[in-house]
Amino acid sequence: MDLSVSEAAERLRLDDSRIRQMLRSNILDGHQVGRAWLVSADSVTQLESRVRPAGRPLAPNRAWGLLDILEGRNAPWLHSVARSQARHQIERLAGAGPDQWRAALRARGDRFGIDGHRSAISQLLQAPGHLDAGGQKAAEAGINIVVLDPVPEIYLPAGDWERLYRQLHLHPNPPGAWPMAVVRVPKGLWPFEGRDRAGAAVLAADLLDSSEPRALKGGGDMLNRLARAATLR
Repeated sequence: MDLSVSEAAERLRLDDSRIRQMLRSNILDGHQVGRAWLVSADSVTQLESRVRPAGRPLAPNRAWGLLDILEGRNAPWLHSVARSQARHQIERLAGAGPDQWRAALRARGDRFGIDGHRSAISQLLQAPGHLDAGGQKAAEAGINIVVLDPVPEIYLPAGDWERLYRQLHLHPNPPGAWPMAVVRVPKGLWPFEGRDRAGAAVLAADLLDSSEPRALKGGGDMLNRLARAATLR
């Protein structure tokens, strides 16, 4: 049985654009009929309890501020009141499960699974200003996960992503297939100014998009470890 995008969005309490993103990224199973998506009802059922938001998401700049504070920095794009509120949010989330962390942070950006010519993918992965991410980087940051066949994953500013997507003739990966690469695009700001790598909190938050139980546990455990440390600072 298949569902429309709107029906899947209603069941998962997400917006239509997020459902389409999850289809393109193979988080949900589905197929296209003409220009419309149909979503596997079984896939929605499997994800329903996991992806249903456990509360209102933080605005993107606040979500990135929370992650920045978890990594021991000061979220300079937030004013003092918002920074204080982010610290209180960290105190409330300390010890929370992956669902609660994901709900709070889910509006921070977009994730795109992509395909293209191999040379185009290579150029994308070497684009100036990108930051490497993904499971291998998460393992190197001390997160307890097993990475068997990693897909290259990077962060790019929104403007660079839009330009490269057109120039390199990239396209979304087909539903049900592994993407050749994954691009993550923060919303509203570039939170990595002056940095050459994504930190442990960002990598842990990214793992919460996975459907793999060990990745979810590893991401949640790392966020809780960082939250406990942040409340002692």
